[in-house]
Amino acid sequence: MSPAAGDSGPVDRSSVHSRGGRRPRMNTIEPRFEFRVWGRRLDDVTARIRALSAPGDTRDSTETYIVASGVDDVNPKVRAGLLDIKVLVAQQRGFEQWAPRLKTGFPVDAGALRDEVFPHLRLPVPVLARAAYTLPEFLDEVVALHPGLIAVDVEKSRESHEVAGCMAEIARVVIAGRELQTAAIESPDLEAMSEALRLAGLDGHANVSYPRAIKQTLAGAHG
Repeated sequence: MSPAAGDSGPVDRSSVHSRGGRRPRMNTIEPRFEFRVWGRRLDDVTARIRALSAPGDTRDSTETYIVASGVDDVNPKVRAGLLDIKVLVAQQRGFEQWAPRLKTGFPVDAGALRDEVFPHLRLPVPVLARAAYTLPEFLDEVVALHPGLIAVDVEKSRESHEVAGCMAEIARVVIAGRELQTAAIESPDLEAMSEALRLAGLDGHANVSYPRAIKQTLAGAHG
């Protein structure tokens, strides 16, 4: 599947330079709904999805999620050198619709952090001493020093599929040293999503987004 499930949504913002940093520019893309399940092992789900379609591309990556205290409906992460933020905009029939609100490279302009990133997170804006932040500066001086934020590296090995016309993926994920499996489907078509959910054997499972799964894993790791 290309792009992989959960990789995009109704807004894609490309980067433009501004005062030494980068500010986003918006283009409209059709929104999609998502359904994601987790477990230590998802053998039955994995077998059903693989039986329904041959795998597409397989991708390994390490991504840094920015976890915000008390906020589950915003999903900020750094992947392939880009700061990417999605927000939950709708829930229908148990599916979640996540819309991208920011995608920009580094260095990121302090104005983008002040005017877009922290308003989405609904957290106080810290003192931003720089006009723009490289990725290490953003993680060390903004995220690490903010009491409401934590950066979490997530290792992923993803395998893409198609089920009932929907994008689908199965993946091995490592969060805080804990290995999990996850499976997801994604589409703008709710009827197709319902059919894919049934065919993949995901019905009966809880729909848990990456922000919630990461928090639950961290709580278990420290419990």
